Amino acid sequence: MKTIAIIADTHLDHRIPEHQSYSLVKRFLAKEKPDEIVVAGDLMDFSVISRWNSEKPGAHFEYGKKYEISEDIALARKELGTLKTFTKKLTFLEGNHDIRLNKYKDTIPELNKIIDLKYLLEADKNGMEYISEIKQPYNIMYKDKVLLSIIHGWYATKYTAARTLQEWPNNIAFGHVHQVQSHVIRNQINGEPLESHSIGCLCDVQMAYCKGRPTRHVNGFGVAHFHKDTFTFNNIVIRNNSFIYNGRLYK
Repeated sequence: MKTIAIIADTHLDHRIPEHQSYSLVKRFLAKEKPDEIVVAGDLMDFSVISRWNSEKPGAHFEYGKKYEISEDIALARKELGTLKTFTKKLTFLEGNHDIRLNKYKDTIPELNKIIDLKYLLEADKNGMEYISEIKQPYNIMYKDKVLLSIIHGWYATKYTAARTLQEWPNNIAFGHVHQVQSHVIRNQINGEPLESHSIGCLCDVQMAYCKGRPTRHVNGFGVAHFHKDTFTFNNIVIRNNSFIYNGRLYK
């Protein structure tokens, strides 16, 4: 039996305390020690260098007056190091917020050779598998069969789980939309079920960019158990900063 925990959308920022749902899930991971943890994108927020931020205050690696990107990078390395202590294998998938750093450096050619997120996160040094956006999905295999594909997320629609399964006809899990959705159909060729799971976020469900508008954002994460060529996916919802797993209450 192999257990893989999938978390996404922590949107960490060194200026803001981590969300209580993320703290809760870290306690869960420390207790359960899954065989693998997949960070499925948007570990960091990098709002300061967003294309939506016209001022880009203090996008500096050394002496920013308002904001130090280096502190966000240090926080990311610290959190990935912590997660690595909970598991045998840690896998990191780029999310659209993570790659803001790479997109920003593309606007300044002089930075191209000195700024690389994989290098800054010390992925190779820490034994972390790093999956860039263009190399996703990350596939969980049994022999030559793909059991589950994992991505950060390709779409943002009302029925994202269904849309994703329509475009990618294989079992798949993802984050990105901060919503908990599951959609299951039957493969008409071999009769097997095909599952699509959108997992919740581990950050504030009412992010600043929402400007007070209602959202469908929900805190949550995923845990999948594999045995040979079969698996069960648990799409866990965090309610009142608590959840039940395997008969145990985490709060």
